Amino acid sequence: MFLEELMTFIGRWHPLLVHLPIGMLVLAFAMATVDLFRRRQQYLSAIRFTLLCGAVAAVVAAITGYFLSRNGGYEVDVLGFHQWLGIAVAVVSLVTLLLYRETLGSSQWWRRLQKQRFGFMLTMLVLLGLTGHFGGTLTHGEGYLKDALPTVIKHTLGIAQPTDEIVSLPNAQEAVVYQDIIQPILKQRCQSCHGEKKQEGGLALHNQQMLLRGGDGGAVLAAGDTANSVLYSRLILPEGHEKRMPPKGRTPITPDQIKLISWWVSSGADFAKKAKELEQPKEILAILNKLEAGQQVETGIL
Repeated sequence: MFLEELMTFIGRWHPLLVHLPIGMLVLAFAMATVDLFRRRQQYLSAIRFTLLCGAVAAVVAAITGYFLSRNGGYEVDVLGFHQWLGIAVAVVSLVTLLLYRETLGSSQWWRRLQKQRFGFMLTMLVLLGLTGHFGGTLTHGEGYLKDALPTVIKHTLGIAQPTDEIVSLPNAQEAVVYQDIIQPILKQRCQSCHGEKKQEGGLALHNQQMLLRGGDGGAVLAAGDTANSVLYSRLILPEGHEKRMPPKGRTPITPDQIKLISWWVSSGADFAKKAKELEQPKEILAILNKLEAGQQVETGIL
């Protein structure tokens, strides 16, 4: 028990420690590049020291990352890429460190290998970039950087704008509120971070069981009580608040979507009742009529 708790504690340091090898190894690469083009070894001692610190930091980051991954809640495929690339960075940085040592007493094949040491340095940098990419995907979800590109650049590069799935409600009053109205909102606005593949804070919202279970901080749904339902209260925090959901950089949830979630929660958060079985204030009825009329795209709903 103690060992498991200790590993969890050590793993929590990974997000902090992972930045150390990035800075150090990039700095080593920059100095090696200057030395290469100037054809002199002005920074050789500094490169060796920086590589030593960077390689040790990469090993520590890999170990803490493994401990953190044991807690689960990450997409398996992306985690696998990130994990093995991180190990590769640690190994290649150690080899590169050795190649930048003095050649005295080394065998002929080792001296030949040392002549290719900048190639190892370049390989290390590429691996570092790929590891960071998959790490960012684990933390922020797929398309974190791409989705934030300015529209002009997206058009230039031919990147399609993300579009919401249009949900058809031919008869809004006969729709099961959770299944046909609330779950589609959660899927489009929340499940990139809190879904089946990724569960930040231990929270998943992709089905009834997981929603009721809550996350690491406890329950997120209090039937009939919006004030104590984190699922709703996080949506109405001021712009820029660190706990506001969806977080900055994600497609924001619309006012009408927030009203629908509030309506469902305050009405008892029932998972089986149809819309017609719940009391409908005028503004909710108007939103339901919009959905029935197929105005999702115009209003931003669903």
